[in-house]
Amino acid sequence: MRDLQILMNDMIARGILIGPGHFVLGDGYGNPDKHCRLFVDWKKFNQALDLYAECVEHLAKSLEHLRPEMIITPDDESLPTARMLAKVLSANSYQPPVPCHSQEECFIPEKPRTLVLIHDDFVNRGLQVKTLLDRLNRDHYQPIGVSSLFTRIAEKELENLPVYCAVERTLVAVPSGECEACRRGVPVNTDYGKGALFLERRQAINAPKNDGPAK
Repeated sequence: MRDLQILMNDMIARGILIGPGHFVLGDGYGNPDKHCRLFVDWKKFNQALDLYAECVEHLAKSLEHLRPEMIITPDDESLPTARMLAKVLSANSYQPPVPCHSQEECFIPEKPRTLVLIHDDFVNRGLQVKTLLDRLNRDHYQPIGVSSLFTRIAEKELENLPVYCAVERTLVAVPSGECEACRRGVPVNTDYGKGALFLERRQAINAPKNDGPAK
């Protein structure tokens, strides 16, 4: 398994990690949201199976001590990674792979207080994870951590659960009011993310108001 920095350099060389620059991300509903220095081309990443597998190996290494009894994802998109993660953890511990489920499925604890790892491929604001966590607590599971391939949050905990990620804390995003690039006047990238829409809306807000003809 290669060093994480070498892995990231490979991602940059292949156009998966783009930057450093000034990018605006979406909020999941088509609106401009947080700002960041590095942009992830998710489509290219999903096509780079060798890098994807390496990221899962890095993530599994950091999770070995948790020994989850089940992995649950907030959506179906993260389920393939959860299953691959379960296989790697199984091979490393010489135990059968743990079951994996999506929140969109119906699942029943195999026993009370089942130790559950939450996996989300890309944690942006953590809203999906928080929604899933509410359900797990209500259904008497025992969440033990959150794993992700990439995360945009700077904190190492989410709802008091430790957050583990393959690419460690390099993709943090912040609100526009806290964006250092905005303060320094760094041009917004309009080729990726929601940069063009952000500039369009900012221009509309700052445009002089026409109150009609003077009386």
